[in-house]
Amino acid sequence: MIQHFALVFLCLASPLLLASLILGGRWGEIVFLVLSLLFPLALIALGLRRDRAAGAVGWMLGGLAVVLLGSAGAMVFATGAEQALVAGLPLGGALMLYGMGLLPLLLVPWIYAVTFRCHGLTEEDLRSLRSLRSRDGE
Repeated sequence: MIQHFALVFLCLASPLLLASLILGGRWGEIVFLVLSLLFPLALIALGLRRDRAAGAVGWMLGGLAVVLLGSAGAMVFATGAEQALVAGLPLGGALMLYGMGLLPLLLVPWIYAVTFRCHGLTEEDLRSLRSLRSRDGE
C-alpha cells in the first residue's frame, strides 16, 4: 500500500517540481521546498520490499518527513537582523546543518536497523535463491 502511495506521489511531484521552478514566486519556492524534501522519502518508501514492514517504516518515514519539513520551515522563518548563534552558527544555518543534515543522517540508518528483520532475507527467500542457483548451475 505504501508503495502505491509513493508511486502516485512521485508521478505527481515530478511535474509539480518543474512547474514550481518555472512559475517561481513565493508559493513556487514553498512547493519546491516541500516536494524536494519529500521526494527522497517517497523513493525510500517505493523501495520497500515487504508489506509487513511498511507500517512501521511508514510511521518512521513520516516522522522523518516531519523533522525535515519542520527544520526547513524553522530555517525559512528564522531570518532576521538579530540572530542568535547556535554552536557558532546563525540559527538558520544551524537548523539547516543539524535539522536537515545531521539528524536525518542519524535517523535513516536507525530506521534501517530497527526494521532490518522485516526487510532481510527469510529462510523461504534463501531456499528460493538456492533452488534458483542450483537450477542455473545444471
